[in-house]
Amino acid sequence: MAERLALQIVTRERLRAADYARAWQWPEEIPPIGGNTRELLLSNPLAVSEADPVQIVATTGTQVVGRVNLISGQLQVDSRAVPVLWGSGLDVAERFRHTGAGLMLMLRMSSIQPSVCVVGISKIVTPIYEKLRWEIFPMQRFVLLRRSAPVLRRYLGPAAAALARPFAGALLTVHSGLLRAWIGAREGRFRVEELQALPAELDPQLAAVRAPAACHRSSTWVNWLLAHHGGARRLLLVRSRAGRALGYFVVTTKFHASASSEGFQNLTLGSIKDWLALAPGEITELDLLLLATRELGRDPAVDAIEVCLPQDLPGRALRRLGFLPKGDLKFLFKAAPGSPLAQPACRDRSRWWFRPADGDNLFF
Repeated sequence: MAERLALQIVTRERLRAADYARAWQWPEEIPPIGGNTRELLLSNPLAVSEADPVQIVATTGTQVVGRVNLISGQLQVDSRAVPVLWGSGLDVAERFRHTGAGLMLMLRMSSIQPSVCVVGISKIVTPIYEKLRWEIFPMQRFVLLRRSAPVLRRYLGPAAAALARPFAGALLTVHSGLLRAWIGAREGRFRVEELQALPAELDPQLAAVRAPAACHRSSTWVNWLLAHHGGARRLLLVRSRAGRALGYFVVTTKFHASASSEGFQNLTLGSIKDWLALAPGEITELDLLLLATRELGRDPAVDAIEVCLPQDLPGRALRRLGFLPKGDLKFLFKAAPGSPLAQPACRDRSRWWFRPADGDNLFF
């Protein structure tokens, strides 16, 4: 008779132990926490204690069949600090997917703490989260093509793509001209400098109330994420000509063998992951997005630039400048009774402030 499915909680204290993973047999496609991920979880500046959960492991006997990682975080809700857990890397080995381990991990994740959040889920599992009554806020994805070849190859095939490329290239040239004009009209007011870390002197502005419910921002948090990002990423601070800090943004660049569910192949994608106006009266969200687009556009390897918008307003301007709507990235939360997120007002997306960099999504 097969052994019953069980769920094991790994805490920060247990993760520190050298033998954390030795009690179980791990599938090749689901290794134990190690390397950069282990350092990320153990150095988390928003961790509360060594008892914080960092992973739920589904097992049958000593065999690991699936897992989900957990990252301690914080929200500001009605000016109160609210601890949350961010779900990350939910996965079940293919040969064990008939066991129901995925659903059990999702249920346990949503009950392990009163407030649980996730950024980024696939279309396949979205209906499950809906049935489990998670609140889901889509961030519409906008993509600016810099080169048409990867997209044309995807939809037309190599031969037809070669014929269509001059026409697509002409359209991209028109949009590039519009974009440069818009950016040129603004950039004279700003000075952009690249940093390795955000200075702590910006913390009062980072902590300012932006919405009734907002994801945490601090120099310590931003710098912790950037320090553990293993790929190409850049942090840029925007100053006024007089030197005052007006805002920042974080961009990443990554080669994707398959960049999206639409199936784009061999595409280098530049992503605008985080941005914040520190002086809203002097710089707008659109200003930051256009400056970030300019910085990504300076990289000759970038085939396309994406941004996922939590709110709809900048999207209208981005469309006029050649950005195309292409799917979405989802922000989700589950609130137990008694959680500040359980109040009806928190189901109104307009009362929230969050970004694509929240949770673990900076790394994807």
